Amino acid sequence: MTEEGVKVILVGNAAVGKTSLVNSFLELPFDKDVLSTNMASYQRKNVESSNGVQVRLDIWDTAGQEKFRAMLPIYFRAASVALLCFDNSTIDSIDDWYNTVIKATPNCDIFLVLTKNDMYDDKEERKLLQIMMQKSDELKIQNYFSTSAKENNGIDQIFKKAADVATTVISAQTEPPRLIENDKKKCC
Repeated sequence: MTEEGVKVILVGNAAVGKTSLVNSFLELPFDKDVLSTNMASYQRKNVESSNGVQVRLDIWDTAGQEKFRAMLPIYFRAASVALLCFDNSTIDSIDDWYNTVIKATPNCDIFLVLTKNDMYDDKEERKLLQIMMQKSDELKIQNYFSTSAKENNGIDQIFKKAADVATTVISAQTEPPRLIENDKKKCC
């Protein structure tokens, strides 16, 4: 499976923590002053799925600034998984990002990712988790996560789930076609 990569895109407003999330996954030190991404950056890492298959994740961290929005869909094409990242200040952007991803790549599996959970007290985090579950139901999103790049909390689970989703999609695409018996009698 590692010969062909699985495209994972990170989307969301500027400064929600997309780059920090990727850096944490790549085991880079946390940098609270990380620069905003211009257009997109690319990383790759192999991950073992739950069923033991090695999957190469091609990770595209996209810019969240408004000035780049028109160009972003070119990075979304052929994505298997989109991580729609948000924090407590960007909840209202979820629908817009969801629609942008679905328009560019309708078969993409979208995960909702609450970032910066180390910054919220218990009451605020419960409220945000409740909002995330409501949004997941509303948008028919099956996978949602609460993360902290600073504390490396919940990060590996996201990418392992992305590998699981990808192996499910790929195995469904590579199943041999089923033969359909023809009830008609052969001629001659």
